[in-house]
Amino acid sequence: DVDIDVKGPKCGVDVDVDGHGKAKSPKIKGGVDVDVDVDGHGKGKGGFSLPKFNLPSFGGGGKGDIKIKSFSASAFPGYYFRHQNYEIWLTLSNGGTFEQDASWRIVPGLANPAGISFESVNYPGHFIRHQNALLFLHKSDGTELFNKDATFHVRAALFGSGESFESENYPGWFIRHENYRLRMSQSDGSELFRKDASWMVSGGLSLGVDVDVKGHKGGVVMDIHVHGGGKSKGWIEIPMIKFGFG
Repeated sequence: DVDIDVKGPKCGVDVDVDGHGKAKSPKIKGGVDVDVDVDGHGKGKGGFSLPKFNLPSFGGGGKGDIKIKSFSASAFPGYYFRHQNYEIWLTLSNGGTFEQDASWRIVPGLANPAGISFESVNYPGHFIRHQNALLFLHKSDGTELFNKDATFHVRAALFGSGESFESENYPGWFIRHENYRLRMSQSDGSELFRKDASWMVSGGLSLGVDVDVKGHKGGVVMDIHVHGGGKSKGWIEIPMIKFGFG
């Protein structure tokens, strides 16, 4: 009798996430460790190599679209808006919690589902809202005023490509950066304003993928969890050939 324990987590897996938050086909590379128990003859260790190949596509959730995004200034590439001490600032990456602070879960507008709201990834239940024209990260209190202050409408970028965000309760006022602080300002039609109020959209900087690989019937079962986007499952046959005892 021979018992074989396939230790799937040793299998290297790359999962690409495109700019819109969809999980592309995972790519397998490397090898799998194998523990072999031959009754009456002790235990041995071995392994087999895996060629690099693609799996079928795995969606990130029910609709395959992960609504976690980050936003960089059109006029300042590499600068992202993030929360810092409950205020919203435009900064370069400075390590620490920057990637989490600059990632936002995009949900239907709290005051109007035709708009959107920006929920913090690392502070669930906290949303970007305007107050006295400045932008803050505040915990939702469920009031009508909060919901309106935290709702924005996506518009085509006022300058170049990307998007601009217009206030729900102050039409004609847009999210813009000024001296690295984010605020609401009424459009004056100037080129400077249009640049400051335009944003490039990418997949969330904190978007992560966890893969749990398990041996199963001479193949491998994979649970793929994309942070914020649910789970997808799939399995592939991996021929167990050419492994030796160590």
